[in-house]
Amino acid sequence: MASAAIVLRRTSWHDHFDPETWLLRWHRLGNAVAWDVSGQPMLCMNMLGDEDASTKLRGELDWGGNRNLLRRWMAAHRPVSAFGQIGARA
Repeated sequence: MASAAIVLRRTSWHDHFDPETWLLRWHRLGNAVAWDVSGQPMLCMNMLGDEDASTKLRGELDWGGNRNLLRRWMAAHRPVSAFGQIGARA
């Protein structure tokens, strides 16, 4: 008797979340990232770009704690200016 095998393919929802790759995709859509005065990262959407694609990409953050992973990664990789880290307290 022959056995049948079912092959399951991984989708992007099951792949390991990579904050750096996600941010590259975010920037390719014409969007930006900024830091508020308290040092928290903010995602800024370009309203002249592909708003639907940006909304779908942003939706990936709502799955499986990805938003927290992105926030922690961005805090660890905050850009440094001539005056020290942006949002750093004196």
